[in-house]
Amino acid sequence: MSNPLSFSLSVSSRAITRAVTRATALAAVLLVAPACTLSQPAGDNGMTLATDEATLKRGRILFLQCQACHSLGDGEAHRVGPNLHGLFGRKAASQPGFGYSEAMQQSGIVWDAAQLNEFLTMPSAKVPGTIMAFAGVAKDSDRMALLSYLRSQTNP
Repeated sequence: MSNPLSFSLSVSSRAITRAVTRATALAAVLLVAPACTLSQPAGDNGMTLATDEATLKRGRILFLQCQACHSLGDGEAHRVGPNLHGLFGRKAASQPGFGYSEAMQQSGIVWDAAQLNEFLTMPSAKVPGTIMAFAGVAKDSDRMALLSYLRSQTNP
């Protein structure tokens, strides 16, 4: 017959090991977090975008789904969607040479991180009638990475 006390100690030692592991992971995050560079340019409506290498790399990967329709470079041609160079701080539907929907033209949006965050969550909810055929980016962390990358590439 097994000793109930030794079973109890065994469970407790596993619980302690898990707690120590979690505490170690949390301590590592707290030590590394200050090393991340954050940027809050004027006009981003209080949102802070990361500029650390890992976040920008994730944003670049996420942008792969956008690049079929959007270009980023200064002077690059519009695609199915408008060129995004100089996006932050620009009024929506203001890029010359691109045919925007009536809904986007009437939106009155000036693009900052907060407005883009709302829009990229679900474009058709933010601007009903938009012709942008994109469901949105569901995860907050993915939207923040994408916004950080967009800022780094479109408003250097």
